[in-house]
Amino acid sequence: MLLDFWTYCCINCMHILPELHKLEQAWPITSWSSASIRRSSAEQDTQNIRAAIQRYKIEHPVINDSHHELWNSLA
Repeated sequence: MLLDFWTYCCINCMHILPELHKLEQAWPITSWSSASIRRSSAEQDTQNIRAAIQRYKIEHPVINDSHHELWNSLA
């Protein structure tokens, strides 16, 4: 399983998307997940995250970890 923490306003996060897409093609999508973490109040909004997912053609499941609960649980 690959867990990628990202934010849609981060240029580094956007630069990794082509590499993630290659990995998605090589392995089943069911083993994928990513969590969107909040850096600003706009990034906490699920609708904004959904729009970014569509804009960047992200196909794997995405979690809105707006309060860093998943992030914190993984220490």
